[in-house]
Amino acid sequence: VVVWNSASTAGVSAAYDTNAGKVVVAWKNSGTAYGIVGTVSGTSISFGSSATIFSGGNLQETRMVYDTNAQKSVFTVRDASPQKGYAMVLTVSGTDVAAGSSVEFLSSEVTNNSTALAYNSTDNNVVIAYSKAGDSNNGFLAIGTVSGTSISFAGETKFSSANATNYVKLAYKPSGNMLGIIFNDSASTKVKFNNAVISGTTFSFGTEQELTAGATDSTAITLDVASDNFVASYGDGANNYDGTTNVVNLNTSLVPNTTYYVQDDGTLSTTSSTVTAGKAMSTNSINLDYST
Repeated sequence: VVVWNSASTAGVSAAYDTNAGKVVVAWKNSGTAYGIVGTVSGTSISFGSSATIFSGGNLQETRMVYDTNAQKSVFTVRDASPQKGYAMVLTVSGTDVAAGSSVEFLSSEVTNNSTALAYNSTDNNVVIAYSKAGDSNNGFLAIGTVSGTSISFAGETKFSSANATNYVKLAYKPSGNMLGIIFNDSASTKVKFNNAVISGTTFSFGTEQELTAGATDSTAITLDVASDNFVASYGDGANNYDGTTNVVNLNTSLVPNTTYYVQDDGTLSTTSSTVTAGKAMSTNSINLDYST
């Protein structure tokens, strides 16, 4: 056990920086967020000096994800005073970490316990989820693009009309350029799942599924690479909050009126390539472009 902060420590998040070969850890103490770099050697870890990465009012919900393309970590935090969401880019240099300028990913009120991050390895950007207190606590997605030490957001799209969308988690699936979303709808006391096919800064959603009729404050989702299925886990509020898991098998469907391209591995994607497959006429048919 190695102590990296000998003071009040909350809201811990972490990411692995593949470029630096280091672990980045962030946390908050009241109105200040800090970052520190860890170096693993065998079964030991050592840390550099901590650095202030953000100062606000009453910080909550720190999140972090690594952007492989930009070779930077993206850090987000919800400030309960004044209930805004902020994001910044973290850069590792040796055993030090520094934050770029913070930007508001949402300038209106961010719902408590609603933010989540995922990295889109196809489009080389970051997907962020959050709920708006000023919009009946509905859930939204947006695309964050890193440039140098700054990040900008675009394409805000509603993914949930639940009046209390919280405990959101995201996972990314490269095949089909798809996002898996698990969230709690505390208004109807249900845990739900949905998926979204990403095209640029737009999202096309599947059919929302109910995982259990029992609200929870604990959710998680990941991609099982071997089966290419999402694995959604949660505390089942309908059954004594038992730890419960669903395997979600999604056959990638086409988005009507969307142009698809043939990738190097033979799969279809909305990512532009030298070979145009054609435009989808429905979820399972495509008008082939014979000119290519």
